[in-house]
Formats: sequence, C-alpha cells, structure tokens
Amino acid sequence: MFHAVFVFSALASALVAHAQSFGSPLPAADAMFPLILRTPYFNSWVGITESSLDLALYVWPSFWDSTIIDWCGMIRIDKNSTYQWLGKAFQPGLSIDLTNISVTATSTTFHITAGPMDLNVSFISPIEPSNLAWQSLAFGYISVDASANDGQPHTVQIYSDITGVPWASPFYGTSDMNWTTYTADPTMMYHQIEPLSPVPMSEFHDLAQDATVYYGMAARPGITWMSDTDTIPRARFYTTGTLPNTTLSVANATDATGHQSVSAFAISIDLGDIVETNGSVVWAFGMVRDPAVTYVAEDGSQQQRSPYWRSQFETPQEAISALLQDYPNGVNRWGNINDNICSGTIVPLKDDFLNCDQLMLLALRQAVGGTELTIGGSSDNQWNTSDVKMLMKDLGSSGRVNPVEGLYASFPAFLYLNASYGGYLLEPVFEFAASSRWSYPYAPRDIGLQYPNATGNNASHSQGVEQSGNMLIMALAHARTSGDGSLISGYYGLLKNWADYLISNTLPLSDGQEDADGQSGNSTNLSLKGIIAIKAMSAISDVCNVPADSAHYANVSSVYAKIWQSEAISSSSPPHVLAHFGDENSWTLAYNLYADKLLQSNVIDQDPSSTGGAATASASHKPKLGPIIGGTIGGVGGLLLLIAAVILWGRYRQHRRQNLPPQAGAVAEQPTHPLSSDLASSTASLEPKIDPTAMRHGGGEYLPSSPEPAPALIASTTNIAPAVSVPARETLMSVDTAAPHLVSQG
Repeated sequence: MFHAVFVFSALASALVAHAQSFGSPLPAADAMFPLILRTPYFNSWVGITESSLDLALYVWPSFWDSTIIDWCGMIRIDKNSTYQWLGKAFQPGLSIDLTNISVTATSTTFHITAGPMDLNVSFISPIEPSNLAWQSLAFGYISVDASANDGQPHTVQIYSDITGVPWASPFYGTSDMNWTTYTADPTMMYHQIEPLSPVPMSEFHDLAQDATVYYGMAARPGITWMSDTDTIPRARFYTTGTLPNTTLSVANATDATGHQSVSAFAISIDLGDIVETNGSVVWAFGMVRDPAVTYVAEDGSQQQRSPYWRSQFETPQEAISALLQDYPNGVNRWGNINDNICSGTIVPLKDDFLNCDQLMLLALRQAVGGTELTIGGSSDNQWNTSDVKMLMKDLGSSGRVNPVEGLYASFPAFLYLNASYGGYLLEPVFEFAASSRWSYPYAPRDIGLQYPNATGNNASHSQGVEQSGNMLIMALAHARTSGDGSLISGYYGLLKNWADYLISNTLPLSDGQEDADGQSGNSTNLSLKGIIAIKAMSAISDVCNVPADSAHYANVSSVYAKIWQSEAISSSSPPHVLAHFGDENSWTLAYNLYADKLLQSNVIDQDPSSTGGAATASASHKPKLGPIIGGTIGGVGGLLLLIAAVILWGRYRQHRRQNLPPQAGAVAEQPTHPLSSDLASSTASLEPKIDPTAMRHGGGEYLPSSPEPAPALIASTTNIAPAVSVPARETLMSVDTAAPHLVSQG
C-alpha cells in the first residue's frame, strides 16, 4: 500500500539516521536512503551496507521497486586519481570513505572523503508549500561541495551522467530513445532524452512510458559535456578529466541489427586548482509528462490535465532555466521547512531512540513525492488557475488513484505544509462520489484503478465505515485548517449521506466491514473512527448553519461514544483498549484517537480518572516497541499519521505559546508558511449560507433532519493545528489542547 511503503522505509531509515546524528557507527544493516523523490514516476533510492562502507556508493541507484537507475558520478583529483561517488561505471579502484549521512525534509547528503578532498554530495527534492508552479515541477538537484582536508590546493574535476534508463526507456533499456543536447541558451545547457515511441498514460512495471527526462547545469567556466555510448564519456573523463562537447546522433547509436546502444548523457566541470569550491556544483535532474493525468470530471467529461507549472512557463526550457537560477534562493526556503519541522517537535520525542525528527522528515518527503499537482484548461484555451487538483498514486501496491486511506494517512503532512493542498486532494474524490458513476451510500475507495488514469472506479467495496469516516474527518480538518468552507458546503448533502451510513453501520459494525488493511471483525479502532466522523458531521452542520443536523449528529456520537468506552476497554487492571469487542485477550494501539484530538472533538473521555488510563494506553504495562509498531502498521496508516501528528501538535503548541487567540471572526495567517496569491481563496469564510436544494448529494435528495434537543457541544470549531482559524461561534466551548498521549507512560 502507498502509505505502508512510506512507513517501512521511513522507519528503517530513521533508525539509521538516529545512529548517525549521535555520532554512532553507520548502518548496522542494509538501509535504503532516498535520493530524489518528486512524483510517483520520478523517485530514486540508494542502498548502503555496513559491510563495505569504503564502497558505500559503488552501487547503482534504484527506482522504488528496485529497478536499476543508470546514474553515475565521479571526481578526478590532481589529474591522476579518479573516485566514483555514485554508480558502478568501473570496477572498484580508489576507495572512498563515507563518514556520515545527513537527512532533511528535502535532501540527503553523503559526507565523503576521497583522498585529499572531502565531499558533500547532496540529492535535493524541493518541497514548495506556497508556490504551486514550483511544487508541480518534477525536478530535483544534485549538488557537490568539495574542500581539501590537508589545506593544500588540488586540481579538481567533477562528472555526472545519466543514460535515460529506466526513465525514458522503461523496458529495461531495450526500447529505443531519442535525444538532443540544448546549448542555445548562454545561461545553461542540458540533455533531453525521451522514448522514441512514447505511449501516453501508460505504465510498464510502474514506470511511465511517456516521460521526457532532462539533465542540465547552469553555465559556468570549465563546463564540458558529451553524449555517446555509455562507456565512452565515462572513460574519457576518467583519463582526461574533460569532455569534448560532442553529441552522438540517434542514427549512429543504432547497430546493424537495429538496436540502440546504451548512451550516457554527461556533464562535467573543471574547477582548476582549489582548496574548496566557490559555490556548489549543481546539476538539475527532472522529468516532464504533459499531460500528466487523464481525469473524468463530475459531469462525465474527460480532461487531459497538465502539471500546474504550465500556467507559469511556456516550455520546459523556461522552467529549467528558472530552476537553475533559483537554486541559491531555494536552498534557504527548503532549509526553513526543515527547521520549522524540527523546532515544532515535542521535546520528549526528540530524545526518543527512534529519533522522531528524522522519521518525520523522511515521511514528509515521501508523502509529497507520491503526488502530482495539476491544472485544467478553460473554454478559451487558457489555463484555469482556479481548477487545481492533486493526484496521488497508491505506490507499492495497487496503483490506484487518490486511495482514500492513503490520503487519510498522509493528510496531516499536507495540512502542515499548506492546507489548501489537502483540498486539492479531496476535491477529485468528492467530484467522483457526486457523479452519476457512483451510486453507493458510502464513500468510494479511490477514483481510478490505475494511475495516471483517474477515470473512476464504480465497484462496491466492504470498507464503507473506513472510507466514509476518512472523508468526513478530512473534510472538516481541511476546512478548519485552511479557512476554506467550499468543500463542506458544496458537498454537504454527500457528507450527510455518509454520516447517516455511519450511524447505521458503526456500532455495532455491520457484517463484512473491513478497515483499510482488509482486516474484518469487531474492530474497536474502526468503530472509533466512525464515531469521531459522526461528530465531525455535527461540526460541519454547525458551520453550515443547519442546527438541527448539528444537534442530531452530536447526540448520536455522544451516545455511541459512551457505549464504545464501556465495551472497548478491558476489565483487567490496569485496563487497556481491546482490539476486538468482547475479546479480553486482545489489545490495540488506539491510533484513531488522533483524529479526535486533531478535530478537538473530545468524543472519547481521555481522562485517566474516568477510564483508568485505558483510552490512552496501548497495553497494561509500558509497551514494547515491537508490538506498538506492529499494531500500528496493522492498522495501515497509523504510524505515518502519528508522525504527522507530532508535527502538527508541536507547531500548534508553539503557536499557542507565541500568539494570542485570534479575535472572533478573524482569519489568522499561518506564520511560517504564508499562502501565495494563487491560494487566496483558502481564507474564504466558513459561514456559507446553505441552500439545501443546491447541495450536491450523490444519491437521494437532501432533507434537513427534524429538530432535536441539542446537547452542549463537546468539540470546538475554532482553529486546529497548525492552523488558520475558523470564525468563532458564540455557542462553542473551549477545549483542553494538551497533546494526545497514545501510549502508556508506565
């Protein structure tokens, strides 16, 4: 599953990163480190083992599914010693010493000693919370900084190449490619490689068959380049340290049998005699797919949606030039993201042996790297900047489009970065559910069976409680955090139908209900999610000025919550949360309590005096790590959700300490991530005047519930972390904002 891949890789890498950050030995076991992660089709990793640290980077990088990426890097020192810092272009010669690895939210840096020179080789995956055009560009950077460890000047030449395999030749190098080298712009040069016969909107082994890749560098003294059969430019640099600025034609790369040789597209730089580099040596590496996705809109019309950057740049050449020129400014922006996450982490978790800082940084990069930000066109053939949709692929498993459980697992990360991104992810699901293609009373699981084709999936499923609960919780969280009430007002009838479905199927769970992991049975966690989602509908109704509905859903959730607490808590001493109703031998990590705290709904009484600590404990004693992680992963999105929860709560507590509460009716700015002008709509009022006859309902007319006595609301609909506040309502009560404790403290 999409989020399970994130969980496992982030967890393993964080354990390694923890050891490094405290000066302990490098990997004690095989570990995969992310290089560039930008989209479902453009991501790369490298595996490192303890057994051969002197050859640590003497390995080809790989795609997420282990497909080899033909990508090479070398440094030549004093005209007689060549070291490889990436790839296996030659048999091992001079060894390098990998001294450390630094991981941030946007980069992985390998600290290397190559003879008399120390290198910092960084692979950078930009994250742009407030610039949709930058975020939608599937480009990253490779930067190299070098300094002499003996204090003496040395002649230094640096090289890197790609072959286009597997990006532009997804059939593992057996499909032909076309290429060109662009040198007309005096400010830069780049290689462009693409399939000779692209197949739009199609995959082969999870690799796009319609991708064009680019490898470029800003103009600077000493730059040389070459494209030729892969062994030729590599050997040329190895022996001479320069390249001849020549391009092998496509025709000359084809042998008598009609097959192409594997060609390398290389760029090198001669730095001359230096003690240290005067500015980083930077390559831009990226992929362009335009259109990016096929999308069927709510009215049934089919769209070929482009990456959002097309609204800002006419051509890839313009975008690459802007990327290369922006690098120095970008370094500061990306560093701020990293600093903000680390400064917002709850202090006790900083000292946890899992090193939660590193875990969160890795999870954020992977969550964003599984998406593409797209734009639609208008009737006059202009880009419609108000038609923005973000599409996510279920990596590592089904390949589904916008898997709702995947959105839910990663949603806190998007709320933290820019809550409007959450809306761009949710709207495609709402549009599909409101269309005539979806006729079930519960929320869909996804909007397409195979990325990048978001053409709908109208099959019934057994995760009605899971996915309906996910959508209600995310809809309210997005509205509160962004200040944008358009989704909850525009799709009020649909949300109401899902809430009614939850009332009928949550407690007790109806037969056959499964969670996102496909586990069935009397799951206390699944019921808990349904109860919290019903309460979320109460808050949505309140904001949308339907008081009778608000009272109705609040009353139901209150009754259900009392039943849940009486049935889901063990009778043992000390008590714990059961995994299954009635099974005293079971236990679980009640990770869905996070949604209760995120929404500040206080559906479940988490006061230890009333539950014996059961609702906040995972077991009867201080839990061991293995069972906790196992239970969380067994619940699918739990671990990633908790990672993001730490980010959100840390930022929220910092916000609470540093800022006075906003005045009623005010919309506060998000201090660390101001929204761009493209996102101005995200501060729209959350007090829409609802016309029930105009609501999109997705099956059955909407009719307001009959008035019922309204109990005092437990939850607040004021701001949640990190957050843009919602206009305050006079009838609401404040809540305890203490961070959730989801495991026993012993």
